[in-house]
Amino acid sequence: MNSAAHAAVIREHVDEILSSRTFARSGRLRAFLDYVVECALAGKAGQLKGYTIGIDVFGRPVGFDAGSDPIVRVQAGKLRKLLEQYYVAEGARAPLRIRIPLGSYAPEIAWEGRALSQAGMSLAAAASPAPEPAPPIPLLARRRRNVSRGNWRPAPISSHLALFTLLPMLLLAPAPQSGLAITSIANARIYVEKARAAMDLSGRIPVVSIEHCWPGTGVCRQLADAIQKAVGYYRTVQLGDSRESSDADPLAYRIRIEAQGRGETMYARLIHVQSGLTVHAEQFRAADLNEATISYEAFTFAGRILSANGRIYLHAQRLGATSPTMRCLQQADRRREPGSGCLHLPLIQASTAPEAAERLSRDDHLHPARAL
Repeated sequence: MNSAAHAAVIREHVDEILSSRTFARSGRLRAFLDYVVECALAGKAGQLKGYTIGIDVFGRPVGFDAGSDPIVRVQAGKLRKLLEQYYVAEGARAPLRIRIPLGSYAPEIAWEGRALSQAGMSLAAAASPAPEPAPPIPLLARRRRNVSRGNWRPAPISSHLALFTLLPMLLLAPAPQSGLAITSIANARIYVEKARAAMDLSGRIPVVSIEHCWPGTGVCRQLADAIQKAVGYYRTVQLGDSRESSDADPLAYRIRIEAQGRGETMYARLIHVQSGLTVHAEQFRAADLNEATISYEAFTFAGRILSANGRIYLHAQRLGATSPTMRCLQQADRRREPGSGCLHLPLIQASTAPEAAERLSRDDHLHPARAL
């Protein structure tokens, strides 16, 4: 088996673990396992330290002390126990074994009783591409391929015509037993609704919610308010409520603004709600912020993450969660045409970074000195 095939087998095994009943109730541990295995396959096992895991997986702020904050060590212990439970029950017949050794966060993977390294295949080598690798499979698509379908389920509905013709066909189809007909109709309705919901996703854009500082006073609150106002200028995202963010939505993001210590330092972090991963983080010093600089810093931060080719859109693209609307907005941004070609899409009137900058520059609320 070549290196690309090894990596594919390992990833498929990880998918089976993440979709198992043993891991069903622990989103943090699923993200932890997926993260360390992907880093190892990328040849970055040596970089798996408590500090980087704390920031990337558990959303800790940049600069957090891994020595005094035991979150990574505690979760690593839980992950070891959960993996043991999985291999005792659901994964008893699995050809692979993944373990996190004590004193390390780099995973060890054994194949049919032999460690990969003993068989002449390291994790880094397993990730090396073949001479002509197949196109990469997006993370979300890779996860979804393991979802099994019963033989009775219809194929995915790919057009409006199929959507509106499927239900009448099933309603009018004769059935030898009334109970079977009722069951078929109910199943058809379920799948029609799912197909309609899937089609509605084609016009979706990311939803961004704001978590304000606590306590909500002083410069930190002013910075949070300025960032929220800046977010409102971008039509590339939708401003949402953090209390209503769905953990199952791959396009849900959260901006968390928090003060550290006695408020001398503040952090603004962009978090992917579904995985809990920190996508982007910036640090601000309270001594450097005043009425004139807060609006500038807020707009600069918003521009980096909210533009059509910013952090959120690039992250969604890596996940394979980009909608047709988002792709249209990205193309318009590259052409420096502020969403003009995307106006036909539902509820979208896009603003790229230059357009948002112009609108912000005219806002006296973000430039109080000019309003005098």
